[in-house]
Amino acid sequence: MASIKILVVEDDDINREIIHEFLTFGEVNIDLAADGLEAISWVKSNQYDIIIMDLMMPNLDGLAATRMIRTLDVNNSAQVPIIASTARDPATELAHWQAAGITDYVHKPFSEDELWAVINTYI
Repeated sequence: MASIKILVVEDDDINREIIHEFLTFGEVNIDLAADGLEAISWVKSNQYDIIIMDLMMPNLDGLAATRMIRTLDVNNSAQVPIIASTARDPATELAHWQAAGITDYVHKPFSEDELWAVINTYI
C-alpha cells in the first residue's frame, strides 16, 4: 500500500487509541485531534487522504468541524473524504450528515475490518 495520511478526530482517549491501533501498520501516517477545533488546525497545515471524524465532541462538534473544513481553501479540504465515526443512527441522520459534508460513516462500535472497508473505498 502506498503511504496514506489520515487525521483521526475523536474526543474520547480510549476510542482515539483504538482507532489509532486499527490504523497503525505499513505506510499509514496518522495525526490525532481531540476535537473539531484541533482538527481545523491540522487541516490548515496538512493534506490528508482521509479524515475520520467523531460527530459528538466538545468545543466544536464533528458536523460543524466538517462544514468548516469544507469551506477552507487549503490542502484539498473540500474534497478529502470525511468518514463519520458515530453511534448515532444513520437511518435517520445520514442525509443531515451528507449535507454537512460527511462522505461516509462507520457505526460504533466497529471492527478494524469495518473501518478499513470504508477507508479502502476512498484510497
